[in-house]
Order: sequence, then structure tokens, then C-alpha cells
Amino acid sequence: MNAIEKLYTVLVSQFPNERITTHQAAEAVGLTRGVTSSYLSKLEKQGKLLKTGTRPVFWQIKHPQSAFDDLIGAHGSLSHDLQHVIEAIVYPATDCQSSSLGQRAAVNQRWPKPFTTKRFVGKLLMKQQYSAT
Repeated sequence: MNAIEKLYTVLVSQFPNERITTHQAAEAVGLTRGVTSSYLSKLEKQGKLLKTGTRPVFWQIKHPQSAFDDLIGAHGSLSHDLQHVIEAIVYPATDCQSSSLGQRAAVNQRWPKPFTTKRFVGKLLMKQQYSAT
């Protein structure tokens, strides 16, 4: 693993959703600020980082875009619900396993037949609509 890849893996593990300065990145990886700045610029050209600001420059891990990113609350109050929606869309209802906890031990069971992704998303959207009013 070369130094640029090492820098990127350190940033992903220590600062996954934070904006950091070049100095913070240099301290995290143990390199000089000048060398780190050069590596960060290369990572930005590769499309792995976002660069904002001028003095100081801030760096942030570039995450893939989602269709829900423009939704108000997507990275705040709705983030947990949107994660469930994405999971419901990605994993078909017939293959989803759930763990239901009752008075007995946890038992793996399949989703009931009437449960569908479309129904789940519809209920979630209705829930959000009524809670907003």
C-alpha cells in the first residue's frame, strides 16, 4: 500500500463524515503538512475527496450520491428512516430475514406474504407526512 492509499484509508476510518484541515490529516497519518497537502490534492483529482474553503482548506470524504440526498432531513432526522427505505428497495421482501423478539428467544422468520417493499415505503411516507403536520 503506497502512502496515498494509506492516507485515504486513515481518513475513511478516522474522519468518515467530518471536514478536516490539511494539518489534521497530516497529524493523523504522521506526515508533514506539505507532503500531506500534495497527497490530498491527488486524492481530490481522483474524485475521492471534496475540497472546500481557501484558508484553511477543508477536506471531506466524497460519498456516493443517493436519490434521497436532496430530501430535507436526509442527513438529519430522516437519515435512519431513509436507511430503512434503501434497504427495503435493495433487498427483495421474499428474501429478507427478520429477527423477532418475543417472550421466547429470538427466532428467524421470513417476512409475511402481504409485506412488500412498495407497501413499506408507502407506509413510511404516510408516517412522515402525518408527523410533519
